[in-house]
Amino acid sequence: MLNALSGIIRDVKDLVDEGIIVSRRVRWSMVRFANNEPTIANNWVTYETAIYIAKSRRYLTASLSVIDENIIRSKVQEMIKELSNIPEDEFYTPLTHGGKPSQLVGKYDSRVESDVDKLIDGLNEAIQASLSEGSQRNAGAMTFGVEERYYTDSTGLELEDKASFVTLTIRAFIDDITATSVSISNTLDGFKPKDAGIEAGRLVRMAKDLPEESVGNGRYNVVLGPLVSATYTV
Repeated sequence: MLNALSGIIRDVKDLVDEGIIVSRRVRWSMVRFANNEPTIANNWVTYETAIYIAKSRRYLTASLSVIDENIIRSKVQEMIKELSNIPEDEFYTPLTHGGKPSQLVGKYDSRVESDVDKLIDGLNEAIQASLSEGSQRNAGAMTFGVEERYYTDSTGLELEDKASFVTLTIRAFIDDITATSVSISNTLDGFKPKDAGIEAGRLVRMAKDLPEESVGNGRYNVVLGPLVSATYTV
């Protein structure tokens, strides 16, 4: 794949000052849960390509939902033809790397794909931890997978890498009161689903103990945490 993308850039190098192609293939898996039990599992693949070309202080960008070489090549040719209709950008800055990177951002842990049972165990741990903190029921989703990435540009830089990911969102309920927490990681070791369950359950229990009263116009103190929320419906 990387060789094909680099070939597209090489073929137009005399027609543009700069060119960049970034393609991504992402393998997704999702497990939804409701009423404290997993309910739906799904798998799918997404594709994305971003293109940047520049010439004479004019530039264009485009995005495609494919990584097909022929479609990308055709789109690049189309963009080159359109460049002459684009006004020059007085703030245009040429592509530079400083020290050329050797890899793309992200970490890869093969266990995120191969050890699905451990991920499911983590999801169940989160649910049980939330119940132990006082929630009545829990719902949410766990998403995990691997992103394959390919980068090439007109300076000759070529990068090929992949990164894993896992995200759990758990929403705890007591009657109509809810609280949400998450655990996000690139690796299995960094995935802390039980902590997310504890926090969601603790927050919804705290919200239940708050007095029920009407709130009018005014100034109030609000307690917030990163990626955590608690709500009370009156």
